[in-house]
Amino acid sequence: MKKWALLIVGMGALLSGCTSNGTKEETNKEKAASTAETVVSSTRSSEKTTASTQSVDASSSTKNSESTSVESSASTTSSETASAGSSTSTEVSQSATASSVVEQTLWNPNKSAQLAAFMSSWSQTMGQQYKSYTSQMNVDLYGLQIPQAILNGEWTMAIGESPVSAEWSENGTGQAGYQIVAVYSDAETEPYLKKHVYLFGFQQGQPKVLVTQQNQGNPNNYLYFKETENVELKNGYARIVNGEA
Repeated sequence: MKKWALLIVGMGALLSGCTSNGTKEETNKEKAASTAETVVSSTRSSEKTTASTQSVDASSSTKNSESTSVESSASTTSSETASAGSSTSTEVSQSATASSVVEQTLWNPNKSAQLAAFMSSWSQTMGQQYKSYTSQMNVDLYGLQIPQAILNGEWTMAIGESPVSAEWSENGTGQAGYQIVAVYSDAETEPYLKKHVYLFGFQQGQPKVLVTQQNQGNPNNYLYFKETENVELKNGYARIVNGEA
C-alpha cells in the first residue's frame, strides 16, 4: 500500500510539473507573440515616420525650388528694369548732348528764325521795311547783286579799308575771313541814296553786323562795309547768337 501511495504521489507531482511547464511554454509563446507584434508595430511606425519625413522633405524641397524660381524671376525682372533704366538714361544723355550741340552752334535755323522776328520788330522801330536775302536770292543795290557779287569774287569785300574774303555759311563757321549767315536790306522800298544792306555774320568766330550804302564803283573794285553803329541792332544779334533772345 505504501508503494502505491508513493507511486500515486509521484505521478501527481509529475503531472503537476508537466502542467507547469505547459503553462510556462504558453506564457513564453504569448510573450514572443507580443514582442513580435511590438516589433512589427515599431517597424510600421518607423516606416510611417520615414514616409512622413520624406514627404516633408519633398514639400520643403518643392518650396525651396519655388522660392528659387521666384528669386530668379525677381532677379530677371530687376535686371530688365536696370537695363530699361540704363537705356532710358542713355537716351536722355544723347538727347541732352544733341541739344547742347545745337546751342553751341554759332548759327542754325532756329537762330535764323529769331533774327527774322527781331528784324521785323526793329524795322517798325526804324520806320523802314527790311527783307531777307540769301546766297541764292540777291538784293539789287544800284545794279550790284549782293551777296553774289562778293561771293563769286566779282567785287572784293572790304571792312573799313581792309579787304576780307567772304563766304556763305549755314552754321557760322568756315575758312574765309567773314562768314555771312544772313542778309537784310530795305533797297526795294527806300529812295536813292537811302538804301541799306546789312550783312549778319562772324569774323574770327565773333558776331558782327556790317552795313553798306555804297552807290558807285572805285579803282580797287571794293565793296566797302563798316560795323553798324546801331546799338540795338548789334546787341539784338549778339543775344540771338548767344542764345539769350
